[in-house]
Amino acid sequence: MSCGGHILSEDTPELTIKRELEEELGLTNLKTKLVDKYVFSHASQSELIYLYYAIADFDPSKLKLQKKRLRK
Repeated sequence: MSCGGHILSEDTPELTIKRELEEELGLTNLKTKLVDKYVFSHASQSELIYLYYAIADFDPSKLKLQKKRLRK
């Protein structure tokens, strides 16, 4: 997994993946495609997972990694 995050109440999964790709990797203007959606469960919680992929044509030297977690 390259990046991940939680869907805000006012967002869609599609908006969230684009926001997270920009926040965590500095990638923008990507076309994403939903691969799968499933429930992951373990003893203390369950999560609805949306799995996307995106192909990016970019200069790797311009990749911007998020160094610390953003608080909102």
